[in-house]
Amino acid sequence: MLLLALFACSGSPDPETDAPNDDTDIMDDDVDTDEGEDSGTAGVPEWTALPQKCGDPAETDDPLTVVGSLLLQDFRFIETVDIVVDEESDIAWLVGQGGLISVDLSDPSAPEYLCGGGGQRFYQVELGPDNALYAANRDRGSVSIFDRTEPRGPTPHGQIDVAGPSGMAHTDDRLYLTTHAGELITYDITDPFAPQELSRVGGLENAWSPYLQGAHLYVADNSAGIITLSLADPDEPALIGVTATQGGAQDLTFSEDGQTMYVAVGGAGIEVFRLDDPSAPQSIGIEALNYSVISVSAGGDRLWAANQQDVVGYDISTPRSPVRINTERTPQWAMHVAAYGDRVAVSDWGYLHILDLDLAVAAPDIALVERAVYLEPDTTTEVRVRNLGNASMEILGAEAPPGRVMVEASTTTIEPDSEGRLRITNTTTDSAQSDVFGVCVATSDPDTPDQIVTILSAPPPNVGIGTDAPDFTLTGLDGETYTLSDQRGQPVVLAYFATW
Repeated sequence: MLLLALFACSGSPDPETDAPNDDTDIMDDDVDTDEGEDSGTAGVPEWTALPQKCGDPAETDDPLTVVGSLLLQDFRFIETVDIVVDEESDIAWLVGQGGLISVDLSDPSAPEYLCGGGGQRFYQVELGPDNALYAANRDRGSVSIFDRTEPRGPTPHGQIDVAGPSGMAHTDDRLYLTTHAGELITYDITDPFAPQELSRVGGLENAWSPYLQGAHLYVADNSAGIITLSLADPDEPALIGVTATQGGAQDLTFSEDGQTMYVAVGGAGIEVFRLDDPSAPQSIGIEALNYSVISVSAGGDRLWAANQQDVVGYDISTPRSPVRINTERTPQWAMHVAAYGDRVAVSDWGYLHILDLDLAVAAPDIALVERAVYLEPDTTTEVRVRNLGNASMEILGAEAPPGRVMVEASTTTIEPDSEGRLRITNTTTDSAQSDVFGVCVATSDPDTPDQIVTILSAPPPNVGIGTDAPDFTLTGLDGETYTLSDQRGQPVVLAYFATW
């Protein structure tokens, strides 16, 4: 059933050689923590005291740079979670809490806000044929339809009522819609503003989005993995296989030749699949990253990923052997990436960013695994330092308030895809001196050469290490109640999260 969807625009202020059949496996499953360490006896690093140094600018070019940014929250309340780019018109469309946003990217160094509105929250957006646009709201159980001919004022054209819509993909005359209830629904969009349901396929679990590639449709299913369907009959896709993934599949994309698939699998990172047999994707490795990878997008010989904290750029000129080039920390929450040309547009919660990746530049990229540590007086702790770039990284020094800590390094040179350690000793013996201060770590990273490790010299009141946690009772997803004190002797993990 099609119903009218209201839209109120808030107004517009004037402001190389491929190798698709290469059988070489990709990188190791995780960062090698032994490379780059100077060893004394077997496995024991020779610690090097670091000089008091911070604040010197790096002399290396940065391969991953922000071309332009726009703070969308300057114009309206918005928290974006998805983005698509219409490359023909250079218009980006973003959705989230606050509705639908359009931005002109014709000058990527100065994105221009055009319009925002829609009166509700959307979670996914898909560009349809003939200037149609589809925006899904799983809470309300609807997909709103807009005419985007005029990006400063898209026109509402009703909605599709469907429970729990999660993602969309389309051909010229067919729209494929997945639901969190485990269905794939096919619509005839010969008239893109009046979809007609053709068929439903069950057997999915928690389907996030469908993706078209050749004669197949692949679904990133957060519970099942990758679900493959045949489009031999485009009106009635047929489920032909399920491929397990090493984490919950949330997004996927393909190399330019269509022979390699890259899947965002949450905390596991990016899983790479060969499609020699398109009906049976075969995993060939994992690219592990800090934080949880939730979005991937490929364009030409570049692969982009978002993990809420960063945007990550890869060289995929050899598609089955991605080479991580560098990462870029974003101001808010990097939720979705959309490749266009050699660049990427990023939905960063309240921002839109345009990034460029120069594959000819090599540079290090620091990642502190522990950014805050608890360190009592006259004790020592260690902090892991990773190099996520494509060139060697030098640790140049560390700076802290005088007389507070001594900082040593297991190595002063960390190779790409490797990690070293910092040993931090609290030289204070006065237990009454219990404040919070920072240790500045200086490296040759051109983008963020100075990183801060926060030192908590005393635990927060009443929640010290070794003390009993306050008791509580909660209801689990299975409907049963659980009391913390009943779990004594068992490991307990508390997960705090929000849904968008």
